[in-house]
Amino acid sequence: MKIVKKTLRFVSVSLTVIVCIAAFNVCAFSQGNIKLGPLHLLPKFNERIESDDNIYQVSGKGTSGHKNSDIINTYTPGLGLMLPFGGEQHNIGVDWHSDFRNYRDNPDQNQQNHYFTAVGKFSMPKGFDVELFDKYVDTVSSAGSDTDTLHSRKTNTGAIKVSLPDYFRRFGVDFTYQNFDQEYDEFALRRANRNENSFTVKVPFKLTPKINLFPEYTYGRAHIDFERLDDGLSDSHWHDIFGGVEWEATAKTTGFMKFGYTNRDFEKATVSDISTFSMKIGIDADLSSRTKLSINADRSTQVSEFTSGSNAFVRTGTNARISHTIRKVTAGFYGNYSKSVFRDSSRKDDVYELGADVAYNIKEWSFIDLRYSYWDRHSNIETQSDRINKASIGIGVKF
Repeated sequence: MKIVKKTLRFVSVSLTVIVCIAAFNVCAFSQGNIKLGPLHLLPKFNERIESDDNIYQVSGKGTSGHKNSDIINTYTPGLGLMLPFGGEQHNIGVDWHSDFRNYRDNPDQNQQNHYFTAVGKFSMPKGFDVELFDKYVDTVSSAGSDTDTLHSRKTNTGAIKVSLPDYFRRFGVDFTYQNFDQEYDEFALRRANRNENSFTVKVPFKLTPKINLFPEYTYGRAHIDFERLDDGLSDSHWHDIFGGVEWEATAKTTGFMKFGYTNRDFEKATVSDISTFSMKIGIDADLSSRTKLSINADRSTQVSEFTSGSNAFVRTGTNARISHTIRKVTAGFYGNYSKSVFRDSSRKDDVYELGADVAYNIKEWSFIDLRYSYWDRHSNIETQSDRINKASIGIGVKF
């Protein structure tokens, strides 16, 4: 009874906050736009009630426990700041939000997940652009890329991109540096802590006003913080070589495709290197003024962190989403499929996901939505198989 009262109190407080913010917004500001001089303030608040039939994300034979269902209440405060300057040629921005997840029947699983993003763009003469990006995540999430068991995990991704699109007539040059850090709090998982650095050069060639051809090359290095002799994790370096095309076929259709080759060398002599075909395809199309379609496909290599004897796997996947808007209501349906084949292991995974969502925009700054998803990982390693059904209702405001 206490948990039910607590959940009802969360909902009532959230609704009160929404009403107060909405009234404040209507009376004091125009269309939810808050400014302090040139600084834009973007506060937001969401509340979501979710039903999850497999909160521990385990199979029926999982060693970490049996399948449990629960009702989860998540409230998410957030704040964004954006500062344009230099005649709006430059801008910097930050965004913070946190998920406070409260489980009705399993309060020991309550979580606080935090997300922080910073971006900056500086446009110089002749199209010389510098873009900065950093995203920090402190959350309870799936441990690694090859298991869904939940653990506390911190990641930080930073990138710097320098573009010279107008210096060489039809040729442009993009330089990108990216850094990735991963850290687990639990001592038993620290073997998967790692740091990666990569450098990418892309040279677009404007074949027509709407079509660019490009070669692309990436060199990267990965360092495992706690490398051990008795597992497949290892320091490594890799080379990605791609050729591709980007296009705007019409004002309503954009897309890209790139095909290439990946070679990844692992320093540990007891594990296999990888040399394989890679690709990535994406198409976005407005089928009508109200209907949008997005299709993506990719094939890539990823580090295997928790599969015994394996150091990496090749993942091939595709996903599609279609949405339709009628006045203030937008309904969408999506489907995803991926297949992962692990090196130096017999393990193979097939992952299917289907979902649907409906959102009603009460105003430009407020919404209510319904979501449903079905997620199924079928693995020949039974303890890595699981099925999850989720359904939720959410309400939120943003300025």
